[in-house]
Amino acid sequence: YENLISKIGDKIDPTEATHEFIGLAKLSKTGAENFIQTFEDCAQNYAGNLSESELFSQFSFTNLIQEMINRGFPVHFFEIHQGWLEIHDENDVALANEMF
Repeated sequence: YENLISKIGDKIDPTEATHEFIGLAKLSKTGAENFIQTFEDCAQNYAGNLSESELFSQFSFTNLIQEMINRGFPVHFFEIHQGWLEIHDENDVALANEMF
């Protein structure tokens, strides 16, 4: 498949990373069911490290996506080159208002 993700997370060596996750995901019905099933399995059977988390309470969205990849689920990416802006604070909101 094209655009398959093999590794995702905060601890990837920047020299190995080819893309950056912007925090937006679209799941098919089956993908959402697999996502929920994987989360519930991790929540019930958590033992030791999962992906980059040492504690289940620290388990993030990208940790869950990596866990799905580790279990053999195909996860694809879509490249976005323009038309979005990260909003972290009021300055970013003001910048977005000026741009759009």
